[in-house]
Formats: sequence, C-alpha cells, structure tokens
Amino acid sequence: MEKNTKHYPLKLVRELIDEGSVIPSYHNATIPGQSLGFSKTEIIEIVYSLTNEEFQKSMTQYDDNKIWQDVYHTNSKNISIYLKFKTVKSKPLLVITSFKKNDDE
Repeated sequence: MEKNTKHYPLKLVRELIDEGSVIPSYHNATIPGQSLGFSKTEIIEIVYSLTNEEFQKSMTQYDDNKIWQDVYHTNSKNISIYLKFKTVKSKPLLVITSFKKNDDE
C-alpha cells in the first residue's frame, strides 16, 4: 500500500537522531552506503538534512502492511540517493531501512 503523504514528520526524525535513537540497517543501508563512499555517520547526517521537497511517498513494509516507511530521494556527493526509513514505537527508534543509489534518475 502507498500514500502520497509523509507518515513520519521530519521534526520527529531529527529528534530521534538528536537523541541517538537511530540505526541504519546493516545490509540495506550501511553496506550499500559505504559502497557509494558514505560512512555510517554521513548516512545519518543525510537523513537529518532531508527536506519536505525530497519526500516521494510512504509505503507499507512488504512483510507487514501495518508498518509504514517513508521514501525520499536526495543528492549528496553528486550521487542521487534513494532512502527509506521507519520508526519503532516501542523503543522509540528510527531505522534507516534503505540507502542506495537512485537508479530512477
């Protein structure tokens, strides 16, 4: 399922990062990010600096249609980036679920 409105306000995303409550998925964010030349810290900084204009869509997680993820397209180091994140309410925690080169642009 998809929608064209953000599920997570960027203010909340920044608050969670400021609190240190953020983790990039190792296989889907950290490793692909490093292959593009980004450190884990830089990946988190890029998420922190997102703007509303870079928002693309919200979509449910493939294996659980109750969990929403927000998708953004941004640029850094002259690379077009596709990234996706969700929050875990029980912690609270921001999980960067995808960080990769955006092949659509």
